[in-house]
Amino acid sequence: MTDDDFDFTPWTPEGAERLRVAARDAAQAIIEHGDFVAGLSARSDSTAVFDSAQQLAESLVAFAGAQFDYTGITAPLGGVYEYLENQDEEDEEEDRSPVSGLSILERRDYEVIDEDAVISAGRLAYLRIWADDTEQDAERDVNHLGSALYQIAHDSGTWRSLDDVEGLRPTGATVLVLPVDTTLGADPHTWPENPFEADPAAAIFTQSDVFAE
Repeated sequence: MTDDDFDFTPWTPEGAERLRVAARDAAQAIIEHGDFVAGLSARSDSTAVFDSAQQLAESLVAFAGAQFDYTGITAPLGGVYEYLENQDEEDEEEDRSPVSGLSILERRDYEVIDEDAVISAGRLAYLRIWADDTEQDAERDVNHLGSALYQIAHDSGTWRSLDDVEGLRPTGATVLVLPVDTTLGADPHTWPENPFEADPAAAIFTQSDVFAE
């Protein structure tokens, strides 16, 4: 949505009338909810309270929305609106629960034809990321090939940027797409000891790249 798509015109007569109607509906919803809950007992199903409260909350949100349209302010009921919005987001997340898992394993090989050039590229990448650091800082941090490769990938946002690094020659690459029962989670301590272990025969898709010499 752009700023041009957002049409907010407060303090209109139509907005005032919508606010009055929403206020009366909300007041009636409060009365009905109070009467309903007061008619329950210890033997009643407690979920009925939540169902009635949900209907009341929707009426209060409608009032808060009408007030916002008229004034630009949702207080004091904006919190009810945010609560329902969060509930909707949680419901959507539950609806998007994964039904299966995939692992995409990629191997890209390179010949190192000039290690010094790669390390130099890594130090330049470091200085682009940490603009306040000095060349001496870059030399201390990027002091071997692995660190240089990390800084280059970090700077560009992708390991594939190594294809264009002076001092490296890409020789080949392959990708396996594998179905898995359990995907890697938020805690690395629960990951398998060898997360790259795979049976190529189980792949549902493969791709190989060959680079011309």
